[in-house]
Amino acid sequence: MIISAVFQKELEDSLCGTYLSADDFLISEGKDNARNPMINIFYRYFTGQPKYSLLLYIRKGSFKVAKRPGKVLELESIELTDKGEVLLEIRKWIDNIETEFKIFNEVNEIIKNREQRTERIKGMEQSLSGIGNEQFSTDEVNKLIQRVSTLEELFLAQLEEEIKDKELLRNEINKFKKDISFLKMQVSILNKKNWLFAFDSRISQWRKRNPRAVEALDIKNFEVLPEAVKMLTHSEID
Repeated sequence: MIISAVFQKELEDSLCGTYLSADDFLISEGKDNARNPMINIFYRYFTGQPKYSLLLYIRKGSFKVAKRPGKVLELESIELTDKGEVLLEIRKWIDNIETEFKIFNEVNEIIKNREQRTERIKGMEQSLSGIGNEQFSTDEVNKLIQRVSTLEELFLAQLEEEIKDKELLRNEINKFKKDISFLKMQVSILNKKNWLFAFDSRISQWRKRNPRAVEALDIKNFEVLPEAVKMLTHSEID
């Protein structure tokens, strides 16, 4: 054994979190390329490339810890000089693993949404290929702002019909009004294609928060939007 029995015990104690214990990990000893002692710690239930791993390099007067996952990055390394700091770093690593388990479904949903968003953008780029990168004319800006204002009135009325909880309704109305205000501001700044992308982003958010209201929007408000926006709105709801 390279490390002392005392340090082995301290390592195993540091691997105990709220849910995990030392029994969940494989601990092995070895040497790095410079022939310095190193400790390998792997979560035992992942096969193939270790998803959760910690490598402890023991050098004269210092330590290096390389852990996966880190607090911010997938792989993080840190140089330490004190054994107590090493044990603390291992406990932080255990916290990171347990946190990942807790939010696993949320992270998967984020990744799924990102992939869906990428596919939707590809589809939009194809369907909007006939729309140029020119700016809206002054007349188009005025008409679009007027139509978005009409959309705002009708959608707010739909929210009031759908949402009975006053606090929730107030929050949704505030979010929606901010979105509409920002879209109006962007009409004069963004070109036509990019404004439609911005509009698509807002439609997607509205649909996630209030799907029934957006479905009703498709029925009641289809005629208030310009042709390009109609096409976008329809593809979002279908």
